[in-house]
Amino acid sequence: MKKLSLLSFAAMLLAFSFSAQAQQASDTGEATVTVEFHEITLHNETTLNFGTLLPFGRTGTIRVTPAGATVAFRTLSIAPGAAAEWTVTGTPSAPYAIALPVNIELIDEGGLNNMLVNSFTTSVTDFANRNNAVLDAAGDGSFTVGATLNVGANQPLGVYSGQYEVTVSYN
Repeated sequence: MKKLSLLSFAAMLLAFSFSAQAQQASDTGEATVTVEFHEITLHNETTLNFGTLLPFGRTGTIRVTPAGATVAFRTLSIAPGAAAEWTVTGTPSAPYAIALPVNIELIDEGGLNNMLVNSFTTSVTDFANRNNAVLDAAGDGSFTVGATLNVGANQPLGVYSGQYEVTVSYN
């Protein structure tokens, strides 16, 4: 009986020593993982304005360029328009893309008459690729937006207005 219990004790000791060695051969730890996203913000400084027009009996357009020039075709502009000005803030030296609408509708005060605005453009010179707008070393940027107003024949008089969206995102 002493041989058996001594043998059992030796086996338990051997199993315990293997178990202890196996636990020392590996270890598990934990670490923290972090990520930070910097926001990009956009602010409209001045609105897009097509100026004041005189009514005519024919269709025409008024184009406001991103530089602010007003170009009339088959319409008469008696007060020039102005390009919209936008400011962007975000991560210093980061590239960003600008997304403009395809077209919007301007509606008169009574809600009965409308005009189409399209051909939105921006002062970013390579707008087709939208990849050359870059925030400066302080994280600031700006651009202007122009568009074309399509005036109908015998367009009813009034003040017309509408809304449009511009989106900026890191590129």
